[in-house]
Amino acid sequence: MTKPHPTSKSCGINRTAFLVLGLLLVSIGTQHSVAQTNLLSASTELATSDQPGALRLPGAIIKTPPPIKVPGLQAGLLTNVAIKEGGRVAQGQFLAQIDPTESQLSLEQSKIDHQLAEMDANNTTDRDYFEKSLVVATAEVNRSIAANNRVNNSVPIAKLEKQRLEQERATLQVQQANRQLEIAKFRTRLTQSEIKTAEVDLAKTKIVAPVNGVIVNVAKQSGEWLQQSETVCEIVSTDRLRVEGFATIEQAAQIKTGMSATIEFNQPWMKLKSVPGTVTFVAPSANPLNLLVSIWVEIENPDQAIIAGVNGDLVIQTDASATANGGGQ
Repeated sequence: MTKPHPTSKSCGINRTAFLVLGLLLVSIGTQHSVAQTNLLSASTELATSDQPGALRLPGAIIKTPPPIKVPGLQAGLLTNVAIKEGGRVAQGQFLAQIDPTESQLSLEQSKIDHQLAEMDANNTTDRDYFEKSLVVATAEVNRSIAANNRVNNSVPIAKLEKQRLEQERATLQVQQANRQLEIAKFRTRLTQSEIKTAEVDLAKTKIVAPVNGVIVNVAKQSGEWLQQSETVCEIVSTDRLRVEGFATIEQAAQIKTGMSATIEFNQPWMKLKSVPGTVTFVAPSANPLNLLVSIWVEIENPDQAIIAGVNGDLVIQTDASATANGGGQ
């Protein structure tokens, strides 16, 4: 049987397929070449700096720290939640209230117990009585001894021994009364501690902001039951921001935590043109995709003048003898 010859139509399809495959290979090679060129260009740009003893890392980004989860320090019913998402709070500001009734009763009871302990500690009636009894018993013994010295056996030995027993009993009663007063004083210290504990428990019913920041999430509302350590809200602190930049492997080898740094802004609408900071983190390894190392610098932002998301140039003073830039201009 004669093998059929390929038609002109199938030949055209084959040629088209080879042409598309060739173009695809050329495109992939071009993209790889462009990627290498961009990485080389980025590394060259990162290496430039107009300051001696410093490294300039362009394209650094301002970021906020992770949100702080504010927990309830004890379980209870939330009677008041005075915050909303987006609201700005100051450190120590009231956020929410757990029903304080039980803690208030416990505090009141501790105060009453302390008052009773103080009354016992200040009550010297028993000791005074026993001291006077000791004086009387001692006087009787002394009189009997004196009488026997004048006239032998004028006071019978049995009576004298009984008087001495009363004297010894009075002595022991005085010692016991003093011991009870000491115990009462220690009890007042214990009740004072109980008052402080009750005050701490009562303070835990009031939830306050641990830092200055912005409320980004409210997890509980008034009327809900709160378990101990359960999150009430989340706060992002804006007083201290993180600047994240990227350095080449060669640059990262020169950067150490604790070094002085400056973030410089080029945006015309930024009031601050530069802000000082400190290197807090140098990544132990480079990103395998671009061979760049992450560098973190922390800066202060007490006036909330810097908004997260803004980028700028990160200048790190790698020379200890170089003078770091000053504050915001």
